[in-house]
Amino acid sequence: MRLISLFYFIFLFAFLCKAQPVLNIRLDVGTAGATIFSSVFATESCYYVIGKSKDLIPPYLQEGVFIKFNLDGSIADTTYYKNDSANYILWESPNLIKTLDGNFAQTFTVAPLASDFHFGFIKLNTNGDTLIFKTYLDLYNQNLDDWVLQPGGFLQDPIDSAYYGTVNVSRYSDLVGGTALFKISKSGELLWHQTYYGISGNFRIFNAASLIKIAPDRLMIGGTQTHTPAANADWRDNTKILIVDTLGNIIQTKVYPADQLAYGCNGLSQTMDGGYIYGGQNGTFVQNGNARDYRARIVKLNANLMEEWRIEQGIETSQNLMNFENILELTDSTFVVVGRSLDTTDINLHGYHTGGWLLKFNLSGAILWSRKYRKVEFLDNENNFPTHILYDVDITPDSGFVMVGQSQNFEASNPEPIGQLGWLVKTDKHGCLVPGCEEFDTAGKPPVKPKSEIGLKIFPNPANDELYIYYASQIAHENVIAYLYNVNGQIVKQWAITSNYTTYMLDVSSFSKGIYVLKIANDLEILKTEKLVLE
Repeated sequence: MRLISLFYFIFLFAFLCKAQPVLNIRLDVGTAGATIFSSVFATESCYYVIGKSKDLIPPYLQEGVFIKFNLDGSIADTTYYKNDSANYILWESPNLIKTLDGNFAQTFTVAPLASDFHFGFIKLNTNGDTLIFKTYLDLYNQNLDDWVLQPGGFLQDPIDSAYYGTVNVSRYSDLVGGTALFKISKSGELLWHQTYYGISGNFRIFNAASLIKIAPDRLMIGGTQTHTPAANADWRDNTKILIVDTLGNIIQTKVYPADQLAYGCNGLSQTMDGGYIYGGQNGTFVQNGNARDYRARIVKLNANLMEEWRIEQGIETSQNLMNFENILELTDSTFVVVGRSLDTTDINLHGYHTGGWLLKFNLSGAILWSRKYRKVEFLDNENNFPTHILYDVDITPDSGFVMVGQSQNFEASNPEPIGQLGWLVKTDKHGCLVPGCEEFDTAGKPPVKPKSEIGLKIFPNPANDELYIYYASQIAHENVIAYLYNVNGQIVKQWAITSNYTTYMLDVSSFSKGIYVLKIANDLEILKTEKLVLE
C-alpha cells in the first residue's frame, strides 16, 4: 500500500509540475492603449507573442512588438521595432513562423508618413535579438504603380531555407487589387516576385490570406476575389485558390462562385488524407439585397479541390462580428479554430458584444466542443461595447491551448486599462478557463442528463479580481439573465446570458468582500443557483 501511495504521489507531483496555469491577460504594451497580438508560439518554458502597439503623441506611429511571456503571464522580455518616420505594422495576419534553425521570422507592412506602403521582413532569435531586418520597395519601384496593403501567408522552404510569402497590393492607375507572391533568400534578399491581379471592371480585387507548400515544387495560395459594385445586391466575394510552381507560374486556378459572399481563406492547411481545410465567413443578402450578413465557416476540400463538407456556425450578422481567423491541426487528426463570435440578434443598452471563440472539430467535420469567452460590462449604462477577438492559437506542452488577439474597452470608468489591448488566453486541453467545464459537453456522449438541465461552474471561488462563470445548456433558453446578489439580498450585478458553452468574464475587483449568490433565471423560473465568495 505504501508503494502504491508513493507512486501516486510521484505521478501527482509530476502532473502538477508540468501543468501550466490558465491565463486571461489584457494589457497595453505601448503608450496609447492600442495594442494587438496576432501570433503566438508555445514552448516548455514560455510563450512568444508578436503584434503591434501605437504611440500616444502625433504622428501616432505604430510599432512592431515581440514579447516573451513567462508561463505565469509575466513578461520576461520585450523587443520593439519602430521608426520615427514610418509605421511598422506587425499584426494583419498570424504569419509569425518558427524558422528551420529555431528562430522566428515574420513579414510586415511598412507605412512611411510621406511615401507609399511597402513591406518588410524580420528574423529574430528567441531572446528578441534582431538577426535580419530588411524592407523592400521593389513592388512599387518596378512599375511605379503598386502599393502594399498587408501581408498574407508566409512560410520557409525546407529545400533551400528560402522564404515564400504573399502581400496584397493595389494599383494606383485603376485601383485593381492583387496578390504578390515573393521569394526571399535565407539571408533576406528579395529574389523575385509575381503579382496576380483581379480582373479590371469585374472581380477587380484578389486578396490572399494563406500560403502553404503542397509538394516539393508546388505552392497553394488561398484568398478571396471580390466584385465591388455600387449596389449591395451585386456585391460578390468568392473563395479563390491558386496552385503555382516555385517560380510563381500558375498551374491551376479554382474559384467557388456558388458561395456568393464567401470571405477569407484563413488557416489554409493540407490534411493527412491529402485534402485541404480553411476557415472564414460565408454571407447572404438580406433586405432585398441592400445589406449583407455573415456566419463563421470551415470548409473541407478533397485532393481534387472539391468540397467534402462545411461547418457554419453562429447567427448571421455584420461582417466584422463573426469570423474564424486561424486553424491549428492537432496530432490526433482533430483541429481547433479561433475567431470571434456574436450569438444574439438582440442589441442591449450598449450594442453588440463580440467574444473570443475556440472550437474543436475532427476530420469528418463533427464538432467536438465549442468555447466562447465574453466580457461582462463593468457598468450598466456605460458607453462601451467590450469586444474580444482571437487571431491565433498554439498547443501547449500540457496539451492546453494558448491564444492571442485583442480586446477593446473605451469606457473611462472601467477599472481595466482603457483602449485597445493585447489579449493572451491560456486554457486547459478542453478549452476551459473554468476547470471542469467539459463536464457539460454532449458530443460523442450518451444522454445522461435532461436536455433542459443548466450547467454552471464558477472559478476561482473564492475570487478577488476577476470571476469566470461558465454557462452550458443543450437548448436555447430565452430571456436568460444572470443575477449576482450580496449577503443582504441586493442585486449588485446582472447581465444577459446570450450564448451557450460560454465563459463570462466578470470584473469583481471593486465589489465588497463577502458571500454572494449567483442566480440564473428566465421569465418563468430560476434555472440554477450557486454560492461564491469574494475576498
